[in-house]
Amino acid sequence: RCTSGAVYEAIPDLRAALLAEQGYICAYCMCRISSTQSRIEHVLSRKQYPEKQMDYDNMVICCNGETDGEAHCDRSKKDNSVSFDLQDANFIDSISYSSKTGEIRCSQASHQSEMVDYLNLNHARLKANRRATLEGIIEECNKKRWATSLKKMLEIWEDKDDQGRYHPYCGIVIYYLKKKLRQLP
Repeated sequence: RCTSGAVYEAIPDLRAALLAEQGYICAYCMCRISSTQSRIEHVLSRKQYPEKQMDYDNMVICCNGETDGEAHCDRSKKDNSVSFDLQDANFIDSISYSSKTGEIRCSQASHQSEMVDYLNLNHARLKANRRATLEGIIEECNKKRWATSLKKMLEIWEDKDDQGRYHPYCGIVIYYLKKKLRQLP
């Protein structure tokens, strides 16, 4: 990065570091990804912010960005930049999901627009995948005592597993479990 004239290159060590840091899920849609089925993405686009092309804090790892012939995530984003910080707790708290449809929403209008218009995070397949993941959790919770199982499940879904991986589509599950825990007496 400090070498004069150096330009961004997607080297294997960089990909491996981002995969491990993000727990092998796409930074945007949270689907499962691997080293062979992923892309390194710049949150602030290299075209608009060439000075940020070597900034590790500006890089995330994403899925291939296409499902059913339609672009989402970084392929849909193209050369646009997103203004939100994916790691910021306030941003994360501004996200909600529909448990009926799997739709993702953001209470901040500009971020909502970026999530839907730039990233296409409400692509039909992504919504269906989030919904199916949540249905499995709801079914599992119905088999157990709610209060106890909710807390244990939340711990499981917030943490990486023994292989250093987050569960795919963990965002909707974490949102749902936290919401249910707040509703308990």
